Amino acid sequence: MALEAWAHKRVEEGDPIEAVVAQIVGDPAMSSAALLVAVDVVLSHGPLAIAAVIPFVACPELLCMDRLRPTHDNVEIPDFFGLKALQREPVGPATLDSLKARNSRKISLYDVLCRMTFGPSDTVEKARALLMRAVTRLGSPDEKSNSDRRVPEDRRGMRLSVDRRLAENSRGS
Repeated sequence: MALEAWAHKRVEEGDPIEAVVAQIVGDPAMSSAALLVAVDVVLSHGPLAIAAVIPFVACPELLCMDRLRPTHDNVEIPDFFGLKALQREPVGPATLDSLKARNSRKISLYDVLCRMTFGPSDTVEKARALLMRAVTRLGSPDEKSNSDRRVPEDRRGMRLSVDRRLAENSRGS
C-alpha cells in the first residue's frame, strides 16, 4: 500500500509516469507484487499513461497474470470472526478507500488493450509490433493456449519472464 501511495503521489505531483514506473520495476529483485503496483499506476492515470502502458499491454505473460486482478481486487471477504473491527489504518495521506477508488481497481491491461485499438495510430502500431514479436517468440495461440506450458508456471519464473519482456518492450517502443 505504501509503494502504491508513493507512486500515485509522485505522478499527481507532476513526475513523469515513465520515471515512476521505471523506479518501481527497475530492481530485478522486486517481487511480482511490485510489478502489479506499476500496472496499477499506469492504469490509474489513463491518458497520461498511454506511452507507459504500451510495454505492459504488449506482454502476453503479464496480460494473463493481470486479467483477473480487478475481480480479485473487488471481492469482499466475509468477516466471520469480526477481525475487521480490530484493523486500524495508519494515519497518512493515502487510505485504503482512496486506493480502492482508483480506475485500476475496475479495469485490467486487457481492457486497455481492447480500447487502445481505437486510439492514436502510432500507439496502436507500437503495441501491434511488440505483440507480433511476442507471437514470434511464443507461437500463435491455439486451442490449448489457456494451459500452454510456454508461459512459466511458477511465480518467480513468471516475474523473470515478464521483466525480460518489459525491458525488451521498453527498448522497442
